[in-house]
Amino acid sequence: MLLMRGLTVTPASSASLLLNLEGVLTAVVAWLVFKEHFERRLVWGMVAITTGMDVMRSHTAIYTHTRSCPMAIPIILISTIAMSIDLTTFLGC
Repeated sequence: MLLMRGLTVTPASSASLLLNLEGVLTAVVAWLVFKEHFERRLVWGMVAITTGMDVMRSHTAIYTHTRSCPMAIPIILISTIAMSIDLTTFLGC
C-alpha cells in the first residue's frame, strides 16, 4: 500500500531511482539480521549504487517533482525497506 501511494504522487523517473536502493537495503538487512559476511567488493558495489542514484537524482531534480506530496520520498523508501525485509526473511538468508 505504501509503495502504491508513493508511486501515484512521484514521477516514474524519481521512483525508479529510489527503487534501486532495494538491492542495497536487502544486503544491509541480511548483514544486520542474519549476520551475512560482507566482502569489500560488496561494500564498494553498494557505495557505487548509492552514489550513482544520488548523482542521477541531482540531475533529475527528484525533490522538485514531489511538492504535491512531500512525504512521497519517505513513503517509497519505507516500502523499499519493507520489501528488503520481506525478501531476506522469505529467502532465509
